[in-house]
Amino acid sequence: MTSRSILFLAAVLMLATGPTAVGPAAAGPLEDGQEAYRRKNYTRAFSLLRPEAERGQARAQYLVGRLYEDGFGVEQNYSEAARWYRAAAEQGDPLAQHALSVFYAVGWGVAADPAESVKWLRRSAEQGYYYAQNDLGSRYRTGRGVPQSNELAYLWLDLATDNAPEAVKGVITKARDEVGQAMTSQAIAQAKGMAARCKQSGYKSCG
Repeated sequence: MTSRSILFLAAVLMLATGPTAVGPAAAGPLEDGQEAYRRKNYTRAFSLLRPEAERGQARAQYLVGRLYEDGFGVEQNYSEAARWYRAAAEQGDPLAQHALSVFYAVGWGVAADPAESVKWLRRSAEQGYYYAQNDLGSRYRTGRGVPQSNELAYLWLDLATDNAPEAVKGVITKARDEVGQAMTSQAIAQAKGMAARCKQSGYKSCG
């Protein structure tokens, strides 16, 4: 799978999950901002979310980053997007960590840095975020930024398959099974066992 194909898959998954990945919030400006985002009222979303982001609310920082990345409700600015993604990522927001990993992978708003990209991608994947797990599996499949390993690719894609919503589960399952075609049945069983232990450990022991 080429880098272009990996990024295309990432785009498909993000579009499939869309604003529903934002999750619930307590009543107030953040909730109203998320609702405006969900309804694609991006100008209102930005006006509500930017003050919350400046107050240090991680999910608001992530969404402000999304708005800057896409140019929705505000002029597109990758540097600003990267800045807000980093602010949220450093607070442990898995969606922001994943987004920041993509920026470092392609050099949007930051200098391209494969090692930094993998660092943030792994942090997101280790929080159980299926989208990051899918991308980490793809990295191991191609050896992009990490040593190539079918076993680790299968492990992370298997975890992503378990955690993904039904809308995208089939896409990730297909990618996992394609990796499996290059593996022996014994190697697949070993990778599945590693995946099970990884999940049981809260993603702390993942090969």
